[in-house]
Amino acid sequence: MSDLQAHERVGEPGSYRLYVLFILMLTYLFSFMDRQILSILIEDIGAGFAARGHPLTDTHKGLLMGLAFAMFYTVLGVPIARLADRYSRKNIIAGAITFWSVATALCAAATGFWSLFAARVAVGIGEAGGTAPAHSLITDYFKKSELSRAIAVYSMGAVLGLTVALMAGSYIADLTSWRNTLLIVAAPGVLLGTIMLLTVKEPRRGRFVNNYTEPDSTQPFVFTFRDLVTNKPYVGSVLSHTAAVLMGYVIVTWGFTLFLRNFGMSKTEVGMLFGPAVFLGGVPGMLAGGFLADILAKRDARWMGWIPAIGSFLSIPAFMVALFIGAAVPMAIFFGLGIFCFNVAHAPSLGIIQAVVKPNQRATAASFVLFLSNLIGLGAGPIIVGWISTQLKPNYGALSLNYAFAIMLISMLVASLGFLWTARQLKGYLVEDGGHGH
Repeated sequence: MSDLQAHERVGEPGSYRLYVLFILMLTYLFSFMDRQILSILIEDIGAGFAARGHPLTDTHKGLLMGLAFAMFYTVLGVPIARLADRYSRKNIIAGAITFWSVATALCAAATGFWSLFAARVAVGIGEAGGTAPAHSLITDYFKKSELSRAIAVYSMGAVLGLTVALMAGSYIADLTSWRNTLLIVAAPGVLLGTIMLLTVKEPRRGRFVNNYTEPDSTQPFVFTFRDLVTNKPYVGSVLSHTAAVLMGYVIVTWGFTLFLRNFGMSKTEVGMLFGPAVFLGGVPGMLAGGFLADILAKRDARWMGWIPAIGSFLSIPAFMVALFIGAAVPMAIFFGLGIFCFNVAHAPSLGIIQAVVKPNQRATAASFVLFLSNLIGLGAGPIIVGWISTQLKPNYGALSLNYAFAIMLISMLVASLGFLWTARQLKGYLVEDGGHGH
């Protein structure tokens, strides 16, 4: 069988493309688990470093959880995506997961702030090669009418990774040292990288686009950039998704602390309460958003924008009730409801991005939304919340973090309005057309 015939078989309906999607979802799971485990271990790490004469301030901890990971994760995403738009995406992803897993293991060897900071930078460098190439790969395994569902399944990895970090990570951390916990978390990624390299096939780029001929791979970056910034539905979805992700990272980085401060629970107790809320809200929400968008967009492509607009807006009252209900279990339930609505918006917004750009620009297109959403969401969101909480503490005491969360919900309103505007730009767009025009 020729290489071209082999490529043509890849992505046809059947079990293999579902296997590939499952492997990609696992890479996202380990990505989120490795990046979030530090938020659970940071107090133990601080105590361990202090015992060795290297104490960490809260500023140090914030830098380790946010900036150390985010600065190269955001910056390197675009050039790595450019490589993925020209070369083998599955090889890039396999190398990336192996790299960040080894870097997570190196975090366990840290002896102070700077050595841990360097290891966290390495984790961010590795994870920069994961998501954007995966989005591009998925788009050549699944047709446009299936794309939101496929991205929803892939994006479940983020929810599952956070859930595993919260539940299993907190439990393991109470049983053993923070160093052993990091080694345990890192080990499966190296194995998965090998499986990815050996079993996943690289599909022909643009295989679902009618009469698509791959252009010269040396096309200057400025041409790609011009195409993207003049693409209205793309720009609208990127900006709206970024506004939503800002709140998402607030929940991810500060949610665990919120329960600790409000109710004085142990790490395991918080993990066993907040973890199921994330899982039971996140997974159904992710799948519901993807399925609804794919089904309704067949009638009117604007539903790809309307679905995330509705989900973003409905998350606001759910989170508001959670923040001020005053009891742990009801707070977790309403957080789960808010997370459900939040995740309804996720897959359709990313589906728009992949559906409206050219096949040879898909990884780059995804990298820009990851760059912006992580720069603002992960780089700035946790810091903004901490600053607001500090300013409110003299007047609101232990509830200062709750009010800081409430103020940040403005970003979900901005996201909802942005998705409504994006939906207008999709009027008349055919879901199964070439993916880069009306």
